[in-house]
Amino acid sequence: MKRIIIVIFVMLSAYSMAIAQEATYNNYTGDWIDDASWQDGSSPGYSVNGVNLDISGYITINDDFDFNNGLITIHDTVIVYGNFTLLNNGDLTLDAAGILIIFGDYLSYNQVQISTGGTFVVTGEFGMLGSDTQGSFDNSGSVYIFDDDPDIKTGDGYDDLQCPDPNDYPDNCGYGNVEDIEDNPINDFFEDIQTCDYDTQEPVISGCPADINQGTDVAGCNAAVTWTEPTAYDNCDGAMTYTTRSHAPGATFNAGTTTVT
Repeated sequence: MKRIIIVIFVMLSAYSMAIAQEATYNNYTGDWIDDASWQDGSSPGYSVNGVNLDISGYITINDDFDFNNGLITIHDTVIVYGNFTLLNNGDLTLDAAGILIIFGDYLSYNQVQISTGGTFVVTGEFGMLGSDTQGSFDNSGSVYIFDDDPDIKTGDGYDDLQCPDPNDYPDNCGYGNVEDIEDNPINDFFEDIQTCDYDTQEPVISGCPADINQGTDVAGCNAAVTWTEPTAYDNCDGAMTYTTRSHAPGATFNAGTTTVT
Protein backbone atom coordinates (compact mmCIF):
# COMPACT_ATOMS: atom_id res chain seq x y z
CA MET A 1 0.00 0.00 0.00
CA LYS A 2 2.85 2.39 0.74
CA ARG A 3 4.23 1.94 -2.79
CA ILE A 4 0.87 2.75 -4.36
CA ILE A 5 0.62 6.04 -2.44
CA ILE A 6 4.08 7.05 -3.64
CA VAL A 7 3.21 6.32 -7.28
CA ILE A 8 0.02 8.41 -7.09
CA PHE A 9 1.94 11.33 -5.58
CA VAL A 10 4.47 11.26 -8.40
CA MET A 11 1.75 11.20 -11.05
CA LEU A 12 -0.04 14.21 -9.54
CA SER A 13 3.19 16.17 -9.35
CA ALA A 14 3.95 15.46 -12.99
CA TYR A 15 0.48 16.59 -14.03
CA SER A 16 0.70 19.88 -12.11
CA MET A 17 3.98 20.63 -13.83
CA ALA A 18 2.47 19.98 -17.29
CA ILE A 19 0.60 23.31 -17.36
CA ALA A 20 3.27 25.93 -17.99
CA GLN A 21 2.78 29.61 -17.18
CA GLU A 22 3.83 32.44 -19.48
CA ALA A 23 3.25 36.17 -19.07
CA THR A 24 3.84 39.43 -20.90
CA TYR A 25 5.32 42.50 -19.26
CA ASN A 26 3.05 45.00 -17.56
CA ASN A 27 2.91 48.58 -18.92
CA TYR A 28 4.47 47.30 -22.13
CA THR A 29 3.52 47.71 -25.81
CA GLY A 30 4.67 45.02 -28.18
CA ASP A 31 4.01 42.29 -30.72
CA TRP A 32 2.82 38.87 -29.54
CA ILE A 33 5.46 37.06 -31.60
CA ASP A 34 8.30 39.26 -30.31
CA ASP A 35 10.31 37.44 -27.64
CA ALA A 36 10.93 40.78 -25.90
CA SER A 37 7.22 41.00 -25.01
CA TRP A 38 7.46 37.96 -22.72
CA GLN A 39 8.91 37.75 -19.24
CA ASP A 40 10.69 34.48 -19.97
CA GLY A 41 12.16 35.90 -23.18
CA SER A 42 10.32 33.53 -25.53
CA SER A 43 7.01 33.99 -27.39
CA PRO A 44 4.64 31.00 -27.25
CA GLY A 45 3.85 31.46 -30.94
CA TYR A 46 0.52 31.59 -32.75
CA SER A 47 -0.58 28.03 -31.95
CA VAL A 48 -0.50 27.39 -28.19
CA ASN A 49 -1.31 24.15 -26.36
CA GLY A 50 -1.13 23.33 -22.67
CA VAL A 51 0.02 26.75 -21.42
CA ASN A 52 -1.65 29.32 -19.16
CA LEU A 53 -1.11 32.82 -20.54
CA ASP A 54 -1.25 35.98 -18.40
CA ILE A 55 -1.46 39.06 -20.64
CA SER A 56 -0.74 42.60 -19.47
CA GLY A 57 0.19 45.69 -21.48
CA TYR A 58 -0.81 46.41 -25.07
CA ILE A 59 -0.17 43.33 -27.22
CA THR A 60 -0.84 42.95 -30.95
CA ILE A 61 -1.32 39.57 -32.69
CA ASN A 62 -0.71 40.00 -36.42
CA ASP A 63 -1.76 36.54 -37.59
CA ASP A 64 -4.31 33.79 -37.01
CA PHE A 65 -4.17 32.46 -33.45
CA ASP A 66 -5.41 29.23 -31.87
CA PHE A 67 -5.33 28.11 -28.25
CA ASN A 68 -5.90 24.72 -26.64
CA ASN A 69 -5.85 23.22 -23.12
CA GLY A 70 -5.16 26.23 -20.93
CA LEU A 71 -6.36 29.62 -19.72
CA ILE A 72 -5.75 33.03 -21.27
CA THR A 73 -6.20 35.89 -18.81
CA ILE A 74 -6.25 39.37 -20.36
CA HIS A 75 -5.73 42.23 -17.91
CA ASP A 76 -5.16 45.02 -20.43
CA THR A 77 -5.39 45.09 -24.25
CA VAL A 78 -4.99 42.46 -26.98
CA ILE A 79 -5.65 43.36 -30.63
CA VAL A 80 -5.86 40.48 -33.12
CA TYR A 81 -5.45 41.15 -36.84
CA GLY A 82 -6.53 37.68 -37.91
CA ASN A 83 -8.77 34.82 -36.79
CA PHE A 84 -8.98 33.77 -33.14
CA THR A 85 -9.81 30.14 -32.26
CA LEU A 86 -10.34 28.55 -28.85
CA LEU A 87 -10.06 24.79 -29.19
CA ASN A 88 -11.29 22.25 -26.62
CA ASN A 89 -10.50 23.35 -23.06
CA GLY A 90 -9.05 26.62 -24.28
CA ASP A 91 -10.50 29.05 -21.75
CA LEU A 92 -10.54 32.85 -21.70
CA THR A 93 -10.90 35.40 -18.89
CA LEU A 94 -11.18 39.10 -19.75
CA ASP A 95 -10.77 41.37 -16.72
CA ALA A 96 -12.98 44.42 -16.11
CA ALA A 97 -10.30 46.69 -17.60
CA GLY A 98 -9.44 44.20 -20.33
CA ILE A 99 -9.98 44.73 -24.06
CA LEU A 100 -9.97 42.00 -26.72
CA ILE A 101 -10.64 43.14 -30.30
CA ILE A 102 -10.56 40.58 -33.10
CA PHE A 103 -10.36 41.93 -36.65
CA GLY A 104 -11.24 38.54 -38.07
CA ASP A 105 -13.33 35.48 -37.23
CA TYR A 106 -13.92 34.04 -33.76
CA LEU A 107 -14.39 30.29 -33.33
CA SER A 108 -14.70 28.16 -30.18
CA TYR A 109 -15.25 24.45 -29.61
CA ASN A 110 -16.45 22.21 -26.77
CA GLN A 111 -15.61 22.72 -23.10
CA VAL A 112 -14.53 26.33 -23.56
CA GLN A 113 -15.18 28.53 -20.51
CA ILE A 114 -15.28 32.27 -21.21
CA SER A 115 -15.68 35.07 -18.68
CA THR A 116 -15.77 38.66 -19.92
CA GLY A 117 -15.78 41.67 -17.63
CA GLY A 118 -14.24 44.11 -20.10
CA THR A 119 -14.81 44.82 -23.80
CA PHE A 120 -14.90 41.98 -26.33
CA VAL A 121 -15.28 42.81 -30.04
CA VAL A 122 -15.43 40.46 -33.04
CA THR A 123 -15.67 42.08 -36.49
CA GLY A 124 -15.77 38.89 -38.56
CA GLU A 125 -17.81 35.70 -38.33
CA PHE A 126 -18.72 34.45 -34.86
CA GLY A 127 -19.11 30.71 -34.32
CA MET A 128 -19.49 28.37 -31.34
CA LEU A 129 -19.18 24.71 -32.33
CA GLY A 130 -20.03 21.56 -30.38
CA SER A 131 -22.64 20.66 -27.80
CA ASP A 132 -24.86 23.34 -26.25
CA THR A 133 -24.36 21.63 -22.89
CA GLN A 134 -20.59 22.09 -22.83
CA GLY A 135 -18.70 25.23 -21.94
CA SER A 136 -20.07 28.64 -20.96
CA PHE A 137 -19.93 32.36 -21.70
CA ASP A 138 -20.36 34.58 -18.63
CA ASN A 139 -20.54 38.25 -19.49
CA SER A 140 -20.57 41.22 -17.15
CA GLY A 141 -18.86 43.57 -19.61
CA SER A 142 -19.56 44.68 -23.19
CA VAL A 143 -19.65 42.25 -26.11
CA TYR A 144 -19.96 43.46 -29.72
CA ILE A 145 -20.50 40.94 -32.52
CA PHE A 146 -20.62 42.36 -36.05
CA ASP A 147 -21.74 39.06 -37.62
CA ASP A 148 -25.40 39.43 -38.69
CA ASP A 149 -26.03 35.73 -38.07
CA PRO A 150 -23.69 34.54 -35.29
CA ASP A 151 -23.66 30.88 -34.28
CA ILE A 152 -24.22 31.07 -30.50
CA LYS A 153 -24.88 28.12 -28.22
CA THR A 154 -28.21 28.09 -26.40
CA GLY A 155 -27.42 25.97 -23.33
CA ASP A 156 -27.72 27.09 -19.71
CA GLY A 157 -24.16 28.41 -19.70
CA TYR A 158 -24.89 30.86 -22.52
CA ASP A 159 -27.77 32.91 -21.12
CA ASP A 160 -25.66 36.07 -21.16
CA LEU A 161 -25.38 35.96 -24.97
CA GLN A 162 -28.99 35.27 -25.91
CA CYS A 163 -30.61 37.89 -28.13
CA PRO A 164 -34.41 37.83 -28.57
CA ASP A 165 -34.31 41.28 -30.19
CA PRO A 166 -31.09 42.29 -32.04
CA ASN A 167 -32.35 45.89 -32.17
CA ASP A 168 -32.68 46.17 -28.39
CA TYR A 169 -29.16 46.13 -26.92
CA PRO A 170 -28.48 45.93 -24.04
CA ASP A 171 -32.01 45.53 -22.64
CA ASN A 172 -33.10 42.55 -24.72
CA CYS A 173 -29.94 41.38 -26.43
CA GLY A 174 -26.77 40.04 -24.82
CA TYR A 175 -24.43 41.64 -27.35
CA GLY A 176 -24.20 44.77 -29.45
CA ASN A 177 -23.44 45.17 -33.15
CA VAL A 178 -21.45 47.49 -35.39
CA GLU A 179 -23.88 50.34 -34.74
CA ASP A 180 -24.07 49.84 -30.97
CA ILE A 181 -20.32 50.16 -30.48
CA GLU A 182 -20.57 53.76 -31.69
CA ASP A 183 -22.22 54.58 -28.34
CA ASN A 184 -19.32 53.11 -26.37
CA PRO A 185 -16.40 55.41 -25.39
CA ILE A 186 -14.09 52.76 -26.87
CA ASN A 187 -15.33 53.55 -30.38
CA ASP A 188 -12.75 56.28 -31.07
CA PHE A 189 -9.96 53.88 -30.12
CA PHE A 190 -11.59 51.13 -32.18
CA GLU A 191 -11.74 53.29 -35.30
CA ASP A 192 -8.13 54.41 -34.85
CA ILE A 193 -6.76 50.84 -34.88
CA GLN A 194 -8.79 49.53 -37.82
CA THR A 195 -6.91 48.65 -40.96
CA CYS A 196 -8.49 48.10 -44.34
CA ASP A 197 -6.85 44.67 -44.58
CA TYR A 198 -9.31 43.48 -41.93
CA ASP A 199 -12.22 45.79 -42.69
CA THR A 200 -15.53 43.89 -42.46
CA GLN A 201 -17.94 46.82 -42.84
CA GLU A 202 -19.70 46.97 -46.19
CA PRO A 203 -19.91 50.30 -48.05
CA VAL A 204 -23.10 52.30 -47.54
CA ILE A 205 -24.96 53.03 -50.78
CA SER A 206 -27.69 55.67 -50.68
CA GLY A 207 -29.86 57.61 -53.08
CA CYS A 208 -30.72 54.76 -55.45
CA PRO A 209 -33.43 56.09 -57.82
CA ALA A 210 -36.84 54.47 -58.07
CA ASP A 211 -38.08 52.93 -61.31
CA ILE A 212 -38.34 55.53 -64.09
CA ASN A 213 -41.17 55.57 -66.65
CA GLN A 214 -40.21 57.67 -69.65
CA GLY A 215 -42.14 58.21 -72.89
CA THR A 216 -40.35 57.65 -76.18
CA ASP A 217 -39.40 60.39 -78.60
CA VAL A 218 -41.55 61.45 -81.54
CA ALA A 219 -40.41 58.52 -83.64
CA GLY A 220 -41.54 56.19 -80.87
CA CYS A 221 -38.41 54.05 -80.88
CA ASN A 222 -36.29 55.27 -77.97
CA ALA A 223 -35.65 58.05 -75.50
CA ALA A 224 -32.81 59.63 -73.54
CA VAL A 225 -33.24 59.22 -69.78
CA THR A 226 -31.37 60.98 -66.99
CA TRP A 227 -31.29 60.51 -63.22
CA THR A 228 -29.28 61.45 -60.13
CA GLU A 229 -26.71 58.79 -59.45
CA PRO A 230 -26.55 57.14 -56.01
CA THR A 231 -23.63 57.77 -53.67
CA ALA A 232 -21.39 55.28 -51.90
CA TYR A 233 -19.28 55.70 -48.77
CA ASP A 234 -16.83 53.25 -47.20
CA ASN A 235 -15.43 53.53 -43.68
CA CYS A 236 -11.90 52.91 -44.99
CA ASP A 237 -11.94 54.43 -48.48
CA GLY A 238 -14.33 57.32 -47.84
CA ALA A 239 -16.48 58.52 -50.74
CA MET A 240 -16.34 56.01 -53.58
CA THR A 241 -16.60 56.52 -57.32
CA TYR A 242 -18.08 54.03 -59.76
CA THR A 243 -15.72 51.74 -61.61
CA THR A 244 -18.37 49.85 -63.61
CA ARG A 245 -22.00 50.52 -64.48
CA SER A 246 -24.31 49.41 -67.23
CA HIS A 247 -25.60 52.90 -68.16
CA ALA A 248 -24.80 56.51 -67.32
CA PRO A 249 -27.37 59.30 -66.89
CA GLY A 250 -28.46 60.64 -70.27
CA ALA A 251 -28.14 57.29 -72.02
CA THR A 252 -30.58 56.38 -74.78
CA PHE A 253 -32.90 53.45 -74.16
CA ASN A 254 -35.02 51.51 -76.63
CA ALA A 255 -38.72 51.02 -76.01
CA GLY A 256 -39.39 48.38 -73.36
CA THR A 257 -37.93 47.64 -69.91
CA THR A 258 -34.20 47.97 -69.24
CA THR A 259 -32.44 47.16 -65.97
CA VAL A 260 -29.68 49.60 -64.99
CA THR A 261 -26.92 48.22 -62.75
